[in-house]
Parts: sequence; structure tokens; C-alpha cells
Amino acid sequence: MVIPRRAFTLTLLTGLTSPRMLHAQSAKGVARIGFLAPGGPGIDSWGASVETFRQALRELGWVDGQNLVIDVRYAEGRYDRLPDLAAELVALKPDVIFAGAVNSAKAAKRATTTIPIVMETLGDAVSTGLVTNLARPGGNITGVSGFAPELSAKRLELLREILPSAARVALLANLSNPGSPVIIRATESAARQMRVQIRVVDVRRPTELDNAFDTMARLKPGLASYSRIAYGRELLGQTAGAIQAMRMAVDAATSEREPTAWTHWQLGKLYWSTGKLDAAEHEYRAALAVFPGYVYALDALAQVEAARGHTLTAISLALFRRYPADRDRFTIRVHTDLNADLSILLP
Repeated sequence: MVIPRRAFTLTLLTGLTSPRMLHAQSAKGVARIGFLAPGGPGIDSWGASVETFRQALRELGWVDGQNLVIDVRYAEGRYDRLPDLAAELVALKPDVIFAGAVNSAKAAKRATTTIPIVMETLGDAVSTGLVTNLARPGGNITGVSGFAPELSAKRLELLREILPSAARVALLANLSNPGSPVIIRATESAARQMRVQIRVVDVRRPTELDNAFDTMARLKPGLASYSRIAYGRELLGQTAGAIQAMRMAVDAATSEREPTAWTHWQLGKLYWSTGKLDAAEHEYRAALAVFPGYVYALDALAQVEAARGHTLTAISLALFRRYPADRDRFTIRVHTDLNADLSILLP
């Protein structure tokens, strides 16, 4: 189960309202929180997470700089820095330490056995040694562990439902993260039962993603993985690379019409984002050729025609998409010069 970081914040807030914290606040005048982040302000959105953290506390009356001090330490993706950063926070004598991710929580746990630690981890808190068990964590650490081994099998099941022909899957993982081996083992176990080949590609820093995507592409993993590669490149702002990967997805398409139409539509969206309307239109029409009436392609094609000023064509496509049960009542004639008219044939 993936839970937003703001929900994890609320777990920490229960500690802030405990008798111990209230006593500390009244004795010292302010409460103090240490925040240990594995990434940086611009890495894995930790800067935004810290601001959300502050805002959630502010809404409950804890204002940073007034009755609260939040000391933030960023590892900037360098996990080897976490032990020293954890020691820095402990030296400040905070009332509680918030540790994001497994590595941060392990560093904080090694740094202190007395200061309460609230962890946020989507890894297995038990197998990584953070707690003895989830019901009774023991020691000075608590929090939320979102890992569930059965989800690995469920993800593969969903992938096979979308693309039954998928036989090879590339798995992007940070092998330096203590939680990764458990997830990989669970995924590989599920894959063996489904007769799916898993290839793990190790990525430890954002700067390594580009090479990782190239490695995944060379594996020729199939439509689904090419699509994920394209999505990853798009997130990195590498539109040209995303287009290249999505072209590979189109080339890897099978006779299954919906996944194939989806890849053409996604490729068209990428072209649209770069202003290449002709290329976008070509892909949208390719999607409709594979899957007539594919609503996403119809909407996108209407958007292209509207951008060109062909209002009637756009309206025609929108109506064709909006009333699928009554399509026989509509006749759409699109001329070669892309002018169009719409005739509604009444019974």
C-alpha cells in the first residue's frame, strides 16, 4: 500500500501531542524535531515533502521558528553520509527524529537508542532489522511500513492482464537500499510461477537513470517495459529519448488491439508535446486503425484539429466519442483539405 507522505506526517504528530512532548515543550519553550532525508531538496521530491511536513504541523499549532524547531539534514542521494548526518541530529538533542526511507531509519537507529524515531518506509521493516515485529516494534523506533510481499505478485498479475504476451520484464531497483533484496526476491518468486523472466537493473542515483533506461531498452523487454522506459525519460525531461522508447514499444506491439492502440496514442501525445501536429495525428489515426472508436485517440485527434482551427472536424470527433451508442446516427465526412461538415441523420 502506497501512502502519501502527508499521512506519515500525521503519525509523527501523535508523538508531538504525547505527555512527554508536551512536558518537553513547556520546559524548554520549544519542541525540536530532526528530519533525516535520504534525498535532497530536488531529489525524490524531499524538499516538497519537508514543506508539506511543516504545513501539516502548522495546521496543528506547531509553527517552525516559534514553538517548534525543525532541523533538516539531506543526504542528497549519498547514503554513506547518513550515519554522520544522523549523529549531527542526535547531537542537537531533538525530542523526536523523523527518518524517511529504510537507510535513514537504520542510520538514526544506530545513532541513538533513547530519542524516539518515527520512520517512513515502503520496505520491509522487519527483514531489514528496523523492528522486531510490526505489532510490537520494540526499542525506540516506530512508524509505518508499507511493504507487502503479495503486492509483487499482484503487480505482475496486473501487467499480464494488460499484456498477456509479456514474457520479459525489466525491474528498476536501487540495490544499495536494504529493502530492495526482499522486494526483488518476492517479485522473482511470483515471476517464476507466471513463467516471466525478470531482469534487475541497478540504479543508485538519479544520474544513473539515463544509462539504466538504455540498458533496459537493449534487453528488448517488450511493449510494457518500453512504455515504462519512455515514461521514465519523460519524467527526466528527455522527450527525444521518450519518443525513441515509445517507438520501440510500437514496434514491439502484438496483435492485442488495446495495448497497441495505447502505445500509438502515447507516442502521439509525446509528439503533441513537442508541437509536431502531423506526427501526432499520424499516431492517433494509427491507434484508431488498430482499435476503431478508441476514445483516447478520438479525444486527442479532436484536440489536434481544434489547434489547427478545424472546428467542425473537432466537433465531429468529439460527438463521435461522446455518443458511442448512437454512432450510426452520425455521418462524418473529412475532406482531404481537412475541412469537414457534420450531418446528423435522423431516423
